[in-house]
Order: sequence, then structure tokens, then C-alpha cells
Amino acid sequence: MESVPKANLEEIEAKLADPSATSDDLARMEKVTSILRSAAEARKFDQEGNKATLEAENIHQSAQSEASRFRISVAALLISVTAVFGPLMGQFYQVNKNAELQRQANDARQFSEAAKMATSDNALESIAGATLVSRFLRSPDYEHEARGIAIGVLTQSARLDSFKLFFPIVRDTTTRENYHDVVQLSQSLSERVSQETENRDKLKSASDSDKPSAEYLRAQMTFDQVDKERDVVGDFIAHLVRKLDPPDHKFDLTRAYVWGADLSGFDFGESVLTGAQILSSELKDSDLSRVSQFKDSRWSYTAWWRARKLNPLLLKYLETEYQFEDKDAKYFVGASRQEYLNETARLESASAKP
Repeated sequence: MESVPKANLEEIEAKLADPSATSDDLARMEKVTSILRSAAEARKFDQEGNKATLEAENIHQSAQSEASRFRISVAALLISVTAVFGPLMGQFYQVNKNAELQRQANDARQFSEAAKMATSDNALESIAGATLVSRFLRSPDYEHEARGIAIGVLTQSARLDSFKLFFPIVRDTTTRENYHDVVQLSQSLSERVSQETENRDKLKSASDSDKPSAEYLRAQMTFDQVDKERDVVGDFIAHLVRKLDPPDHKFDLTRAYVWGADLSGFDFGESVLTGAQILSSELKDSDLSRVSQFKDSRWSYTAWWRARKLNPLLLKYLETEYQFEDKDAKYFVGASRQEYLNETARLESASAKP
């Protein structure tokens, strides 16, 4: 709001003091005075408002100045900390990295030495190597390689100490993804049993019946050990298919050896049984209706007719190759010719249904 000129104020004061002023002049002068008073108060409010605005600006500038000084102080502190600890953190990282590289180098050297010793023909070296390799079976870096060595040793060695050392760890680390090497171990041990049987029988023929030769006795011991290992692995496979039973019920058991296993009630799904040996095992209420790959499979001393369902082609194969004989009744608990006829008739009727 603009101020009233000083000349105008003096003119108003002179008229108020003039004795000749009329009542109308006085009323007009009073109105003017009121206006001037209001203008003066408005100017006062404007001045106070300007003063408050100026003080607020001063406070804002002061706060900005303090904040700037604080940021500068914090930045300076961070720079100092970085300057001090930056090199130390870099050193710590390098030390840890070097330690990790050294550990990897040591593990690689130890594993290489252990692998050589485990596959040695020397009994003491082989046992020592097997002991060293066994600790790598749980290593994320060497698990696969160590497992391969362990399976190789179990396949080739007939020493009880090696089997007792390696197989429990192989067994405990077997999963749905790596069970195939256990099946392959079963295959290899079955082949070795055949070889050891042939070797033992030859030595037996050449040996004096009253005094067996040392070679024959060693061959007999080797046969017994390999045969025992094959049975242990076969029993584990039977346990494995139940434990790892996948949704599709499919396992590749090609040429697997299973003896004396309880597979009752088990759904074989589309499992591959080509060349498999399911011997002296229990199949009551099992389902083999979807098993289509069974060429050269063996079912000696297994009451397969007690299964709940059989693939029609598998049923025909079993009736032809492994039919029940009265002379074998002693190998089957509670088996009889009549039971065999009744159960095969049931299976034939079930397989004939669409």
C-alpha cells in the first residue's frame, strides 16, 4: 500500500484548525482522518510482515548453512574411513582368495594321490587310498569323481575292508539322480560272481578232494565275498526303489541283481527290467502291468503268479520260462500246483480285460 504524501497531511491539519470550517468540512476531514489511520495501520502490518519474512529467510539460510556444514563433515569422515579401511578390506579379500585357491590346490593334490593309491594293486596302499577317497565322497567339488572311483574299487576288489569302507558312503549318498551307478555295480558284481564260480570250479576239479589246494581255498573265499557283496547291493536296490519311488514309478533296472527282496505291493510302473534278475523275491500284490521291457529277465524261485497285475506279454514269458514245478515247491512258502493254476488263471482273465 502506497503512503500518503506529507503535503496532503499538512493541508488536512490546516483545515481542521481553520475556525471558518463548516460542519460538512469537519465530517469530511474526520472521514479522511479515519482512512489515513487505517492506512497507517496497514503500513505497520506490512512492515511487521516484511520483518517476519526476512527473519524466516534468515533462519532458512542459517539452517541450509548448518546442513551444508554437516554434510561436509560426514563426507570428510567417510572419505577418511574409506582411506583407512579401503586398503585393509582389499587386503582381507586378497588373503581370503589366496587361502581359497591354496585350499583348492591342496584338495586337488590330495585327491589325485588318493585316487592313485585307491586303485593300487598293493593292499596297504589301496586301503589307505580308499580311506582318503572316502572323505571326498561328500565334497561338492569331488563328489562325482570320488563316487566313480569308489564304484570302480567295489567292482574290482574282493576285499571285505574295501567294501565295508566304501559301500556305506555310496549307499548314503545315492539319490534319484545317481542310482544308476549302483545298478551298474550290481551288474558288474553279477559278472564277477560268474567268473569266480568258473575259476573256483576249475581249481576244484584240479585239486585233491581230500586236501584242497591253497589256490582253490583262496578262490572259494573270493567267490564267497563277491557273492555276499552282490547280495548286499541287490538288497539295497530293492530298498532304493521303494525309498525313491518317483511319481512315474519308472526305474532303469537293466541287468540289476535282486535276491530275496520284498517287493510286495510295489508298482513297477514302466520300469526297464531287461536282463534283470529278480530271484527268490516276494511280488505279492505288485503291479507289473506296464512293464514292457523284460527281455532275458530271470525270475527263478520267485512266486511271480502272486502279483496283482502283469503285462500280458510278460505273463506269457513267465508262464513259458518260469512256470511252477512241483519239485521246486520247497523254494516257495505255501506254494502248490493248485495255487499256481488258480493265480495264473486270474492273471490271464485280468490281462484279457480292456
